[in-house]
Formats: sequence, C-alpha cells, structure tokens
Amino acid sequence: MEGDVGLAYHFNKEKYRSDFQQLVGDGTRFGSLAIDLNTRYPNGDQNPNFGRLMATAGGSGGRTRQLNQDLENHRFTGFFKFDATERVDGIIGELLGDHTFTALFEDARRNSRSFTLANYSWDDRFRTQSNPPNPANRTDVGTLVYLSGDISGQSSSAGANASNLSTKLEFQPEYTVSYRDPVSYRDIVYPGGTNLFTTGTFGILPDRGIGGALSKNNIESKALILHSGFLEDHIVATYGYREDDVEVWNNNNPSRTLDNARNITSSAFFLPDSPTFTSSSDSTSWGVVGHMPDEWLESLGGVGLSVHYSKSENSQVGTARSNLRGENLGPVSGETEERGFTVTFAEGRFSIRVNEYKTLQAGEDSGLTGNFAQFLGPYLKNHSPVTRQENIDLNIFDHSDIANLANFDPWKGSEYIIDTLDVQILSSGDVQRTLPPGLVFPTDLLSEGLEIEAVANITPNWRLMFNISQQEVASTNTAPLLNAFIKETVDPVLAEFGKFGSNTVESISSFVNRFGLIASKTAIAEDGGIKTNEVREWRWNLVTNYEFDQASKLAGFNVGGGVRWQDDVGIGRPVINDPDLGFIPDLANPFYGPDELQVDAWIGWERNLGVILGQDTNLRVQLNVRNLLNEDDLIPVVANPDGTIPVVRIPAERRFELRGTLSY
Repeated sequence: MEGDVGLAYHFNKEKYRSDFQQLVGDGTRFGSLAIDLNTRYPNGDQNPNFGRLMATAGGSGGRTRQLNQDLENHRFTGFFKFDATERVDGIIGELLGDHTFTALFEDARRNSRSFTLANYSWDDRFRTQSNPPNPANRTDVGTLVYLSGDISGQSSSAGANASNLSTKLEFQPEYTVSYRDPVSYRDIVYPGGTNLFTTGTFGILPDRGIGGALSKNNIESKALILHSGFLEDHIVATYGYREDDVEVWNNNNPSRTLDNARNITSSAFFLPDSPTFTSSSDSTSWGVVGHMPDEWLESLGGVGLSVHYSKSENSQVGTARSNLRGENLGPVSGETEERGFTVTFAEGRFSIRVNEYKTLQAGEDSGLTGNFAQFLGPYLKNHSPVTRQENIDLNIFDHSDIANLANFDPWKGSEYIIDTLDVQILSSGDVQRTLPPGLVFPTDLLSEGLEIEAVANITPNWRLMFNISQQEVASTNTAPLLNAFIKETVDPVLAEFGKFGSNTVESISSFVNRFGLIASKTAIAEDGGIKTNEVREWRWNLVTNYEFDQASKLAGFNVGGGVRWQDDVGIGRPVINDPDLGFIPDLANPFYGPDELQVDAWIGWERNLGVILGQDTNLRVQLNVRNLLNEDDLIPVVANPDGTIPVVRIPAERRFELRGTLSY
C-alpha cells in the first residue's frame, strides 16, 4: 500500500489591516487641479485669489477609512489509490481501470471590522435651521486649496512652484459664511425675488463617524473527487462533489449619536448573537476524455484524435445577500457545459484544439443597487411633509393643481419596502433609509463561446502558437422585484405627481430620471437575450519563439514576439423616444470604441554555470518589451447620446522589463 494512501493537514492564520487617508474631498466635478479665473466671489466681493493654482476639493470633505481582518483556516486532505490492472490480468483489469479517490474537509473563518470617518463636517446647525445653505441637508465641507501664487500672466502653469498637500486641513471651531438662499434663488431664477445671498454661522466637527461594517463568516466545506482511467488511459473520467455550509453575521448599520453621527465604538457597535444569514449548497461536476489508441496512429500517418465533454456546477459562497423584500438570497450558482476535440499531426509536432462552451450564472449581481439607491433619494424627497409643503409653496412651474402634491405617496402597492429599508422621516424633514446588508438585484447571465488553439513546432528550435476566441453574453431574468417596483409604483406615481417641482429648477420626474431611474430601466430593458455590447466578441493572440542551435555562434540566445488583438466594444448608445419609456438609450444600435492591437517582443540568453554549492545551476536573462508599437492616440471610453466622446483613456505605455533567473 506504499504510496496508495495519504493524509495531510494544513493550518493558516493571518491578520490584515488597511488604512486609507483622503486629505480632501472628491466627486464627479471635483478632485482636480485648476486655475481660479474668477475675479469676484458670487456675492460680488473682490476675489483675492484670482490667478492662483488650486485643488478643487468638494464632494466628500475627505475621508479616513480603516479595515481589520482576521482569517483562520483548517484543511484536511486524504487520498486513496486503487489500480485494478495491478490485481487483475487482461482485459478485465483494463476495464476495471485505475482510480484515485481524494477527500477534503475545510473549516474557514473570517472576522472583519471597518469604519469610515469624515475628516471634517458641518455641525447640526447646518442641517436644521430654516434656510440651510444646502437644502439637501448634506454635511460635507467643500474646500478650495490654493497651491501657488498668482500665475495669471504666464503662458502655462510651468514654474508655478506649486506646494504639495500632505496633511489634513485645519479648521476653526466655527465659521460665519455667506451662502445662496435657496428660496430667494428661486425668486431670482423665476423673477420676483430680491435677496440672493444671506449669512449663517456653523461649526466644524472633526473625525465624525459616517459608516461602519462588522462581519463574521464561517464556511465548512466537504469535497470528494474521483479520477479514473480505463483501457490503458484511453478513456479518462473525473467526478467531483462539493458541499458548503455557510454562517454569516453582519452589522452594517451603526447607531446614530445625538449629533446624527454613526457610533462606531465597540460598546455600541457589535454583531448579533445569531447569524444574519445561513445557506447550504452543493455542486457536482464530471467530465470524460477519449484518446485514440496509439496503434491506430500508424495507419493514419501519425494523426491523433482526442474528444472531450464536461459539465460542472459551481457557487459563490460566503456572502450574505438579500432582495428588496428583505428575504435572504442563496449564493450565485453556475453551470458550464464544454465539448470539443483535439487533433495532432506529424507525431504531435502540430496540434489543433477546438472547444465550445456555454455557461449560465444564475443570481449574479446586476449592479443595479447603486442606481436604485441613487434614484430613491430624489424620489423620496416629497415623502417628507416638510419638503412637500416647501415645493407647494414654491410652485416653480405655476401649476394650478399644485395642492395635489400634498397627496404624494411613494409606496402605492409597494409598502413592504418601508420595512426593508427602515424608512423614517426625521424631525429635520429628512427622509432616512438604510439599505439592508447585501441588497442585490439578481440577474442570470448566459455566456456562449468558441475557442480554437493551434500549436506548431515548426523546427526543433522554432515554436508558434495561435488562438482565437469568440463569445457572446446576454442577461435574462434581470431584477424582477425592481422591475415590478418601477412599473407598479414609481411610474404611476411619477405620472400623477412628476410634473411638479422637486427643487429650485426641475420637476420631480426630471430629478428622478436623471438620478438613476432611466439607467435602471435601460438595464432591465436589455433583459431577454440582447447581446451585451460591453463584452468584446472576438480576440486572437499569436506567439512565437526561436532558440538558436547550440552549435551556432548565437547558442544560448532566444528571440520571440507576440501579437494581441481584441474586437471593438460598446461605449454608449444614442437616445430614442420610446412610446412607453420616453427618451431612452437605443439598445439595438450602440456606439463602438475601436478595436485594439498590441505587439510584444523579447530577447533572452541562457547559460549553464556549472556546479555551484553542489547544484547544477543555470542563469537565464531576458529583456521583454511590452507594447512595442507604443501608439499614443487617445482611446474613447464613453460616448454621449449624440456620438461625441467626453471620456478617453491614455493607451498602454511601452514597457521594458529585464528579468534574471537562477535555477538549480
């Protein structure tokens, strides 16, 4: 039985900590360098900083984040081999075959704690007084950080001697600021108002807790694999079975303090006693490969043939997931089917492998949680009686039936979401909601493709490889609960109340559509088999390498190169006027970005150094050049509905890499 039975135990324990310090804020319109071109402030005062280089640091006001993780893993593995050909002679033994059984048991545990602090925030006076400077009641402090003197007379920013921001900003305990009064601003935009600016005094709060997450994951896994060969390994089969039991404890909702900050102290922020999520899943996989017997090759002139087929299941375990009803979702599960063949020529010097596959990933995250959270904000603004009355009083579009806005109800037919999101109307008039841990809107992804690979050993020194692949991906069964909420609740509500004003400049419908509703509808409209254009359909690669003969003057040298090509990719869509959805992206006619071609090259040298410290030692040195052509044309990333390109990326740079390897 020597070598036929084996046992192994593996233990692993790790501690991990990550710290992130964002000194100033960011945002889609911030986090950039600019020159202050304003000669006056918005209130008319002279701007003393005209012409200075500045960092526009609005948005979040700066963040401090920390993540701590503890991981512990125990794994037991055992195997047993049984070869019938060693015990039974003749065809019976070959039919019974040789087999290897492998079993695994694993216990994996992970504990995680993270928190986020706002480096500086406005205090509660900013949020609760009658006319706060930010009617959305955000507390982030936006800043402009000046980095140089006046360079307005120069032709460029060269020589500005800009300073570097390396520490957190320091603020006084409070400031009196001049700000735009939203009510008066409305009267300026819609004539009749007089006082555009007013003043207020507000405090600055340092290191204010704004978020935290606690989790504990226990995963117990069991697996069995059987690998078998029959008829002198002309038929090889594999069968696998796996079972996973998962327990997850989560708390992503720290309680709030009196100043509305998140309390992330250990005494107030902890995990529940019982798991918040449990799941059990199992999966199987099997495959078989058939090889043409060697004696058949002679009659076919050295041609060989192998065929293969496999079917496998998989799942992504260990993550708590829930739907819009607050119900736990099982793990993402997948099923892949592959079939194909391999042909060899000239006694194996040339080969072609063809593989066709189909993969279904069920319950994949559609990525719509962010869109949902985004449009929910403006959609729920008028859920607050305070905001509703303000918009009734403003009546920016002068509707004669504006009083009907008092009947605004965002939940018609979907009242269950109130509990799922823990929706509350605060005394300040804010509508507070909390997304449950792991909220996802699932979708099923169907991927189909073809892969062809050819290998040619042209001479003993020259090797060439070429592969080409084609794939298509389509989504089905996308976000059914979100789709129902939009069609049965949001659309009817907007049809009744969407024409009324929701802020100082636009209607409720415009506000909600702009903040993610149209994007959600578009993603759902793609459901049902429309090809995902963001996936490149075709790719091919060519690689070759030549090693100089040992009898030549260039013995030990090798040269080679590679060419990589990938198809064009969807980067945007034009807009059409749909009779049901209004103006939406045209799914059938996307705008495409360019295809890409990249070339690599290398040269290497290898030499035997003889025996060093009792070992035969080789030295290999190779210079690799990535992206040899180094094209510098900017690559479009996003296309506007009219086809113009607002976002581009810089192409990959040419890179040189020198690598040395000692082997012994």
